[in-house]
Amino acid sequence: MPAVNFQAWLDRVGDSFFDADFATYRDAVLLPLTVATRDETHIVSDEAQLQQGFTAWIDMMEGAGIDTMIRTSRDVEQLGPELIVGRYETELLRGGKRMVEPFASSMQLRLGGDGTWRCFSVASGFGAASGWPMDRPK
Repeated sequence: MPAVNFQAWLDRVGDSFFDADFATYRDAVLLPLTVATRDETHIVSDEAQLQQGFTAWIDMMEGAGIDTMIRTSRDVEQLGPELIVGRYETELLRGGKRMVEPFASSMQLRLGGDGTWRCFSVASGFGAASGWPMDRPK
């Protein structure tokens, strides 16, 4: 079983937003994806919804002037041979200044037959606007 470097995984997926690289993001997700925020829970069941959420996150960051997203791995727990949960903290910055308070999140990743770790569940301390995809920080 290939080990997961959760920090490298977070960095690669985080960079996909700033690079507008949906292909990298898509390859990191296993559908259906469950996204639970402080406010709501959504099931993203198809690629069109995933693309919509990806684009909305980029639009939200651009609209708020966010130029840096720092996601720091806090711990990773092996739940099974092909299943992990990783906990991390996110900071959203504009010109080096925080736009919102850092927030804690966790992800569950499953190892695919091709050796790729993919996220199928996210629990985020970020407050999303009503509805999927998220819009602006509350």
